Amino acid sequence: MPEMVVVLPTLHRGQAPVVANGARFKVVCCGRRWGKTTLATDELVNRMLDGGQVAYLAPTYKMLAHVWREIKAVTGVRGGGAALVSYKNETLHRLELVTGGAIDCWSLDSGDTIRGQSYDFVVVDEAAFMPDLVTFWDNVMRPLLADRKGGAMFCSTPKGFNGFYSLWARGGVVDGWASWQYPTVTNPLMDVDELMEIEATATTQTWQQEYLAEFVADAGGVFRGVKNVTTSTPQSPYTGTFVVGVDWGKSNDFTAISVMDEETGIEVYFDRFNMISWELQRGRLKAICDQWKPRLILAEANSIGEPNIEALAGEGLPIEGFMTTASSKAPLIDGLALAIERGAIGLIDDQQATAELMAYTMERMAGGGWRYGAPQGAHDDSVIARALAWRACGMRPNTMEIQRENLITRRR
Repeated sequence: MPEMVVVLPTLHRGQAPVVANGARFKVVCCGRRWGKTTLATDELVNRMLDGGQVAYLAPTYKMLAHVWREIKAVTGVRGGGAALVSYKNETLHRLELVTGGAIDCWSLDSGDTIRGQSYDFVVVDEAAFMPDLVTFWDNVMRPLLADRKGGAMFCSTPKGFNGFYSLWARGGVVDGWASWQYPTVTNPLMDVDELMEIEATATTQTWQQEYLAEFVADAGGVFRGVKNVTTSTPQSPYTGTFVVGVDWGKSNDFTAISVMDEETGIEVYFDRFNMISWELQRGRLKAICDQWKPRLILAEANSIGEPNIEALAGEGLPIEGFMTTASSKAPLIDGLALAIERGAIGLIDDQQATAELMAYTMERMAGGGWRYGAPQGAHDDSVIARALAWRACGMRPNTMEIQRENLITRRR
């Protein structure tokens, strides 16, 4: 058998830590021309050489075709190392190696086509440009990795606070997840003078998002000044007057609990969990209340909330229900938005909860009203819990409707 040589591009100082990190799920937020393709090629080909079954996913066929060419070039399809390849299908974009490793390249124009596959590792390129990324991860991608206990890597320039931001925010917070944020300039191969010229001619938002790899809020963002108020840390119980906000969830959604000091408006405790029974959830809330002894617990009463509220009230807890409707949600959210914008509230620096605040949006409906909510596939449980806690504090502006109109005017 002829000698088979695979020459991979040398990783630069930003890419190497990503490869070396042992996290199962990696999220890389980076600027343009940082080297996503090089990183993806390295991760995929090395696993193929070890016999791994891998996949590359891209939002469009054009992106897929570029990486498909790179994979073929590295594995020797167009060179002297062709003996390494045992099978190639240009139509299906599948390549198999004599090591037993194989790669499938998929376009996410039709994501359901990959259902039923099984992989050791999957790369999603330009993940921020895929609609409903979190839903796609939960319902389609995650099952692909279950049989082999495989890993995944998401690479992208950012695009507002969407599903890619939600996954990026899991790094260092959720077990098995790691995330990085690299501006273009961290690629030592980029010409600094060229970047300076781009900065001089680009809009501020384009420069921040496309080259500094920063998550930039779009015009639909509800909460402004989030980073200025998410500076608190969890506290141990102390003497004071406290209130609690609760948003219920069980399987797909989360139950979120926010405890606030009524006098200062500072969040002193925050918890978020799912996949446990209602009985255990009520028990956890009761244990929290035994510690903080709140004056009031304000909990969402919609559907699943009502029986939980009745059960807890029966145990003597000072709990009241809040029915979330199209008319009641706007002043509830606006109260929290105004508190954040004015710095009247202090929130615990919880990465996932902060991500939900940053991603929360409002949009004009056909009838002229406004709709509030998380992006498709994302969650807003912590947003609602904190809004309920703030409402319970009694610190919201008295002239809510006037303030709400002013707030909407400023966002136009």
